[in-house]
Amino acid sequence: RARRGPGSIRLSSYQERDTLLDLLRDGDPGVRRSAVRSLKNFIGQTYEVRDRVLALFRDEREDMSVRLEAAKTLSLATNHSEVRERLQDYARRGSEPALRSLSYKALYSAAASLSHTRSLLVEAAKREADRSVRMGALWGLFLAVGNYDARDALIEVARRESDPGLRVEALKSLYGAMGHSEVRDRVYDIARDTREGVPVRYASILLLSAVVNSSNRDLLADLARREREPALREAAVMAMNPGDERIVRFFHLARRTESGRFIDPLED
Repeated sequence: RARRGPGSIRLSSYQERDTLLDLLRDGDPGVRRSAVRSLKNFIGQTYEVRDRVLALFRDEREDMSVRLEAAKTLSLATNHSEVRERLQDYARRGSEPALRSLSYKALYSAAASLSHTRSLLVEAAKREADRSVRMGALWGLFLAVGNYDARDALIEVARRESDPGLRVEALKSLYGAMGHSEVRDRVYDIARDTREGVPVRYASILLLSAVVNSSNRDLLADLARREREPALREAAVMAMNPGDERIVRFFHLARRTESGRFIDPLED
């Protein structure tokens, strides 16, 4: 049955789906990209939608912006083995670094529950040669930190990696692990270490907002009053308000808007 909206009548869901599938053949890549994005509403429902989006994802003749959008849409269907396997295969062996990185990110949900997928991301987070692809693997572990192998890999990169950008990405993915003392203690040490660079300390200070305890509160208050670097003082003040929208965005956390709309972390 048709669904009514303000001042208009929406097509029924099967008509919307079929219209979007038809638009995947449109001559304008911008239209194809938008159609792929809108198919998120149907990606989990039928094999036809998944097969069509997978075909675009794999098509090396397709515009890269469309293939990237296809990877985002497929992230919502990684409970289906054929989707998961195609993303994993491209993440490991694909030719385009941007799409490889996004393929790792798109596996974030599967990595939280499937050991094989998680091991793939952990290995890439530790050893992938391409920096941008490695960043994608680090990002993709953020929902898997309830598992010790993901936590250990992220802590190792956050503590010992020489590249500050990789360290920051690892710290961002540790937000959900701050309830574990081995993570919390390492982050606390980095946050207060004046020898550390500003980007790494900034991420660590914001991470303290994930756990409200006396030691974290005392450190944040001290940094807010005495830290010489303005950006770090600002981070300390921000971390005193764990619900600050900027914190949620910094750590690419899934969330809902005030109207109840779900915000996928891949879209943020």
